[in-house]
Amino acid sequence: MAGTYDSEQQRMIDRIKCIVFHEARDAGATFINRQWIADKIHRTTRFVSEWWEKSYDQCFADYSNAGPKLKLSQAAQDIIREASDWTEEDFLNLAPSDEFYVWTVRRPNYQNDRVWAKSIEDIEDDERYREIVKNQACIGIFIILTAKKLHWVIKDKGESWTEQYFRDTILMQHVFPFLKDEENVIDPYNVIFVHDKAPCM
Repeated sequence: MAGTYDSEQQRMIDRIKCIVFHEARDAGATFINRQWIADKIHRTTRFVSEWWEKSYDQCFADYSNAGPKLKLSQAAQDIIREASDWTEEDFLNLAPSDEFYVWTVRRPNYQNDRVWAKSIEDIEDDERYREIVKNQACIGIFIILTAKKLHWVIKDKGESWTEQYFRDTILMQHVFPFLKDEENVIDPYNVIFVHDKAPCM
C-alpha cells in the first residue's frame, strides 16, 4: 500500500504518525484503530502494528551497521592490528604501486560515442564512430610512489604481465633497487611495498 514515491524519510514520518495516533486513541479518541491509521497514512495494518507501540527514538533508521560485513583474511587482520598504533610518520613509509594500460588509439564503441539521428545523413563526419584499428599499440605502465619520489616502468614491447615477468623484471630490476635507495624513500629499512593484488603477483 506504500506509495510509488516511498522513501526512508516518508517511512520515518509514517512511523511517527502511527505512534501519535496511538497516543491520541489512548487519550480518548476511541474511533482510532489500526485499520483507521493504515487508511490515513496509506500503509498496511501490519506496518501500523509494528510501529504504534514503539518509542519515537526507534522511528529513525540506523545505518551504522548497514551493508555487508567486511570479511578480512587473517593476514589482513594481522596487518591492521600491527598498524593500529601507527603515527602519521609511519604512513610515510608506504610505497603503493599499480599497473595500467594506455592505448595509442582509443577503443571505439564506448557508451558516450553513441550519436542519435533520424538518418545516417544527419550525422556529421566528425561524430561518426571511430575507425577500428587492428592490432593497435598498447603501452603497459607500472608505477610505484613513495613520500619522496614517483617511479614508473614501461613494459617491454611484446611482454605480458606474467608472474615471471613481474618477478624478474619489475620487482628485481626496478622495485627493489628503487626501495633500497635513500634518495627515494624516507627509511629503506622500514619501507613497506603495497601492491594491488594483481593476478601476476
